[in-house]
Amino acid sequence: MEGKAKILLIVSIPQDVFIASGATVKPSLLFFKKFTEKEAELYSKFLHQAQKTTTSKYKDEIKGLEERLKLRGKEALTKEEKKACRAKLKALMEKIDSEVKSIVKEKFDYEIPIAEVQKAGISSTGAEIENELVPLAKEFTPYRVENKLWGVPIKSVKYRIDDDGNTFRYRMTDNILSEPEAFYNIKK
Repeated sequence: MEGKAKILLIVSIPQDVFIASGATVKPSLLFFKKFTEKEAELYSKFLHQAQKTTTSKYKDEIKGLEERLKLRGKEALTKEEKKACRAKLKALMEKIDSEVKSIVKEKFDYEIPIAEVQKAGISSTGAEIENELVPLAKEFTPYRVENKLWGVPIKSVKYRIDDDGNTFRYRMTDNILSEPEAFYNIKK
């Protein structure tokens, strides 16, 4: 997800919420939003810059290892030497990848709100209890609005049935009608 979407919010919820279904780990809810075109371009720009810079930094070392692996005849490496050389090359590529990720994370930095909820509306037995998610949603709303997250562009949704009885959904956003979406292919 790292190169395709932003994390908008992380909410840690009580472990007992899913205990009835056999879950034994403490769950968290992660909310993502797909990059806008501008964000995708910026992320890609930072990624390519980081790859170029980091790869050029290790260029000579990579070239040396690759040349050693290409040796043939009397100069060829033994099986053990090739294995060691490949391992060094693999470790170097992993180091480069790690450095690239670190640079991109530093340059493509943004705030990620984190919240911990003690009561999520149901107990481990399924009974309704106090729900801290509702006040959290209210508290998160000003942040969401200020940062233009999760806008509600869809003004209306209409459903139509064609002559063959297939159901289609149409969404209206800013006076623009979407392409028809097959809606479960339910026939009347």
